[in-house]
Amino acid sequence: DSCTYNIIVTDATSPAVTNPPDSTVMCVEMAEMVDSFFTIADVISAGGSISDNCGVEFFNIISEVEVGEDTIIRTYAVIDSSNNSSTITQTIIIDDTTPPTFDAPVDVTIDCGIALDSLEILLHGQLW
Repeated sequence: DSCTYNIIVTDATSPAVTNPPDSTVMCVEMAEMVDSFFTIADVISAGGSISDNCGVEFFNIISEVEVGEDTIIRTYAVIDSSNNSSTITQTIIIDDTTPPTFDAPVDVTIDCGIALDSLEILLHGQLW
């Protein structure tokens, strides 16, 4: 005698993901230099994680949104072979903590006979 049976394997578990730590930069120009993630290895090297019980089939950026003037959030889709999905985010925070510096204009001596409200003084290429 023999017996036959079918085993059906279903995967209903989405990929497990952990966002990498936020990246903090000093200015918008530096934020634009923070690389997008192109591979799962990029996410892992940035401190995040992606895993799935049946393997990840698809990984790609799906959006980049500026939140106010100081945050950029990139969202990535992670999809396994059973079409279960998760998202992972890369947050870039612009935090300019360096105060501006400048050189003060040179002192100017004005004779008492000149009206100050009509005086234009050109210093260092700027009208003061």
